[in-house]
Amino acid sequence: MPRSAEGGGGQRPGRSYGRTAGIALAVVAAGSLAADVFIAHHGAPGIAGTVGFHAWFGVVSCLVFAAGAWLLGIVLGRTDDYYDR
Repeated sequence: MPRSAEGGGGQRPGRSYGRTAGIALAVVAAGSLAADVFIAHHGAPGIAGTVGFHAWFGVVSCLVFAAGAWLLGIVLGRTDDYYDR
């Protein structure tokens, strides 16, 4: 892929793009959660039939994976002077 004459590879999205994307994601998530109230969950067993199950299950799963990655980083991590030895 050819580079431009200025040496840059492309335009990086600015801070406003991230804020806009975050707001859009929050609006879509809130709309999805609100729509879940009006959907009949036929035959959903136990806890899977609760309102917003997929939303809070996704958040909890994300937190569990983040905690696991943090613990793996502690267990498998190297000290700051590892390459100096």
